[in-house]
Amino acid sequence: MKYLKSLIFAFKEIFIMFILQYAVLIACIVCLGKDRSIVIGTILVCAVEILYVIFKLRNGKPAIGKHNLFPYALMGIGITTSYNMLLFAMGLGNNVMVDMNIFLNILASGIVGPIFEEILFRYSFVNSLKKFNSQKMVIFISSLVFAICHTGITTCIYAFIIGMVNAYLYLKKKDILIPIVIHMSANIFVNILNSYNLYVLVIGIFLVILSTIIIRICKD
Repeated sequence: MKYLKSLIFAFKEIFIMFILQYAVLIACIVCLGKDRSIVIGTILVCAVEILYVIFKLRNGKPAIGKHNLFPYALMGIGITTSYNMLLFAMGLGNNVMVDMNIFLNILASGIVGPIFEEILFRYSFVNSLKKFNSQKMVIFISSLVFAICHTGITTCIYAFIIGMVNAYLYLKKKDILIPIVIHMSANIFVNILNSYNLYVLVIGIFLVILSTIIIRICKD
């Protein structure tokens, strides 16, 4: 019972933030209609996410190291490229671009979204789970919840993979910038992936292997 209470308490911020985001989107759809609400709703959700990040930073300083972030950016690009090429090869891929300005899309899903989600899931949720779980359980639970908070089976699987990688590296490196960079590079780069290409798949796998080797060699 004590474990269950601790787990529910750890979920608190995630529950509040997602209810708030959906409330904003629903209000926009009701007031503006589905088509007009896309841009306004995205801007308002970004505003909510930015306010949350500011609040968390004012009330605590996430651990930041002095790591070389370049290999982590390569890892994010490699993961999203490999995964999406495999989906396209199986006929399960789709162009992730939505009907909005490309710059707004990159701002929302490639910059603000990743920062918000990493602060919420890796910094806040992972640190809460650490108080009553082993490291392996922290990585698994946080990744599972992160996946469930996304829609669609293929997206959930992808989110689970990114969640596992980011939770592991955050716990190991103790630097919130690492999962943020991986998440941002993956979300930005995925916008240009729109069809299967064997060479692109090979490059994606190569980037994952190369970035892993660099990270292990550097051991910063």
